[in-house]
Amino acid sequence: MAADEFSHDAQQPELRSFVIYDELPPGCIAFEDIEGESFPHVRKGELAVVDTRDRELDEGEMYLIQWQTSSRATLAGLTKRWVNICNPDRSTTPRELWFVGSFAGQQLITLEGKAWGDRIRFMDGPYEDEYVRDILIGRVIGLYAPGSRTAVAPKG
Repeated sequence: MAADEFSHDAQQPELRSFVIYDELPPGCIAFEDIEGESFPHVRKGELAVVDTRDRELDEGEMYLIQWQTSSRATLAGLTKRWVNICNPDRSTTPRELWFVGSFAGQQLITLEGKAWGDRIRFMDGPYEDEYVRDILIGRVIGLYAPGSRTAVAPKG
């Protein structure tokens, strides 16, 4: 297949491509993914660049969040789903609400300690727009790699 015929999205369409920054853009902070919760988008130990000015809710995007019940911040994705909400009169009202969760998911393990099945992505929710905006620190826009512009000279 010729290079111009190759669809890059066909390889792994669920993976995102981030810009690599060697300096933090204005309004941005760096956050280290110490637990690998955003793999394969951000690998364990990599620094995510978070735009603290961008707090617009967008399904499938990655954000840095700070739970109100914890001092721990984490990288997470947002998913919006229709949910039937129970009203005081016991009727239900369908509403579109947010769910928040890690990208990596959890691997099920057998009693023998072997991996079993596909990874399962657990989500917290449902949440209203206002609550999700309250816990967002900002949107992940890239990876921070200081000195990444430094050219490597070939040996020899």
